[in-house]
Amino acid sequence: MKRAQIQQVLGLKHGDHFRDAYLPLALATELLAMTVLEKPGSRRQLYRLTDKGQELRTDLLRRRRLRWG
Repeated sequence: MKRAQIQQVLGLKHGDHFRDAYLPLALATELLAMTVLEKPGSRRQLYRLTDKGQELRTDLLRRRRLRWG
């Protein structure tokens, strides 16, 4: 996914803040991974959920279903 797509899914509007705060944390905790490793700042950079990120997503969706029925 492109950075803007991730922001849209999360409902975050400010690109600079997302790029400076959320994205580095998601990469550092290995929830997201870059698809173009040799060019981290590339405008063509895409991100994918890692296995760890997918596990978190599944857990959050499960908890939401349990909470809201």
